[in-house]
Amino acid sequence: MKNPKTTSDAAALLNTKTSTRDTPSEQDAKHRANALRIALLFVSVVCGCKSQEDADLARRLHTQRLRTESQSTSDAIAPKDYPSNWLGTRTTTVAPGVHAFGDLQPSAAFAIESSEGVILIDTGLDENATRLRELFFSVQLRLEDVRYVLLTHAHYDHVFGANKVREVSNAIVCAGAEDYKVLSSADRFALFSLFPKTEFSGNPIRVDRQLHDGDVIESGDVTVRVIGCPGHTPGSMCYLVEKEGQRIMFAGDVIASLNFGPATYPVHISPRYRGNAVAYLETINRLLQMEPPDLLLTGHPRQQTRSESIRIDSKKWKELLEPAKQELQIAVDRQNSDGPDFLDGVPKQIEKGLYYFGELDGIAVYGLIRSDRFVVFNAPGGDRFADFLKAQCKTLQLDYRTPDMVLLTSNTETHSSGLKSLAGVSQVVTPQLPVTSAESSSTKIDLYEEDSKQFADLAIDSLSISHAGMPALAFRFSVEKKQVLVTPSVPRNIGLWWVTRRNGRTKQSFVEPQTSELKQELTASSQRVKDYLDSLQKLSEFRPDIWLPTLPRTGQNANVYDQQWSLTIDANRDAVTHLIDSTE
Repeated sequence: MKNPKTTSDAAALLNTKTSTRDTPSEQDAKHRANALRIALLFVSVVCGCKSQEDADLARRLHTQRLRTESQSTSDAIAPKDYPSNWLGTRTTTVAPGVHAFGDLQPSAAFAIESSEGVILIDTGLDENATRLRELFFSVQLRLEDVRYVLLTHAHYDHVFGANKVREVSNAIVCAGAEDYKVLSSADRFALFSLFPKTEFSGNPIRVDRQLHDGDVIESGDVTVRVIGCPGHTPGSMCYLVEKEGQRIMFAGDVIASLNFGPATYPVHISPRYRGNAVAYLETINRLLQMEPPDLLLTGHPRQQTRSESIRIDSKKWKELLEPAKQELQIAVDRQNSDGPDFLDGVPKQIEKGLYYFGELDGIAVYGLIRSDRFVVFNAPGGDRFADFLKAQCKTLQLDYRTPDMVLLTSNTETHSSGLKSLAGVSQVVTPQLPVTSAESSSTKIDLYEEDSKQFADLAIDSLSISHAGMPALAFRFSVEKKQVLVTPSVPRNIGLWWVTRRNGRTKQSFVEPQTSELKQELTASSQRVKDYLDSLQKLSEFRPDIWLPTLPRTGQNANVYDQQWSLTIDANRDAVTHLIDSTE
């Protein structure tokens, strides 16, 4: 049953107006008090709705609240009265009717109030949008009032809440057209990239409108201009919002934070993660040519270690983007000169005479043609190995012949089972006698334990190391004046490095699930951890230009630049050193 007093109070509030004789501060105080009373009445009406009339009243109350607050902020509060600085970890109203939800982790979301409903930028990683709903309530908004959801790009931490918001509000969900397929197919690989996997139902993320560069979205008194910004993902978008005389840019991960600037890491990992250095460079150049926005709100403000000004001028705009432009230009130049040699399962020539054949049963296979001899590193796949080599040679337009030599980084079944499929191999180099798959082969195979002199005519050196309690071999040689290092399952490419462009300092993140898998392999005993650390120490003495790992789990670039090798060694040490105490 309706509460007559609540209904009459609400009706009276709907007709309340401030006096034109009130001062601006008095008007503002009345507006704020009125907005609060309306919000409280709104909750009481919603909780007690028994009829369509009550529901209609609830909607009218909320619409009036939006209009009251909009009038209050536009008439009585100038933009300069809002905070110029934002710590990034707190929910803050940064401009009239513009709310930044920094309490979400790891990425933020933003709500923009308009006269026709709320525009939500990104939705967080919780499919139930529980925390997002709480944050909406904290600024006197409801998820049910969202009219548009604008997704900046197709990564899990920005999009997983979209379905729930759409369900409760019937909002129009919009995303870049080039990210549509990933969202609509719930492509886990693309959505999660190299980051820890959170709980996910696997349900497709419904997109109602595919956006393109130059599109415009009108929502009452708010205009949103869509800026296509590919590079981080193909469908990455920035949204330039025009509201009450201010231009506010919502940059997603195109500019991830005011500390780190653009999130360029995808251009340094396999293209299967959908980053593109050339496209990202074009995006940064285009942004530099734009007039800077009045306010800049980034996708990962929690990366900021201190309060930062969100007000942007030309000087700060350039300081934020120019270092990324330089980094991307170097990446493009290197790919043009050395090739985009990503170890992503696609066979390719790394250098003259040096080939990546792809992976079989998760083990990478490499080839070297030198002095008219065909050398292959690793032999996985059992009876399928010979056919695998033939197919990959055909793809690379190489004439196939049985390898003259097979160099095994490990003698385990996973690395050596393909030997039995080869006929006529004259030499196998292994850290120990191979498993029975080689011994039972009808082909005569001369087995050698580690002895670099046995293949010195090829100028290939070997290094004895250990992993998971088993002996292993690394191989070193040079091609085109570049030092090449072929390694067993140590080290692993488990790190991502973020450069704080303001001071040049590097911050490390661990890649998942690769880091957890490594730790799991080593937890059997402290001796395994110690052997792994000893192997890292031996390998740290090298400075390879090309690194060919047996387990290229991240589709990494074979080319090693700058401090990448020492950073990789350090990341492995950091990941496993503490395991010694836990395994003893």
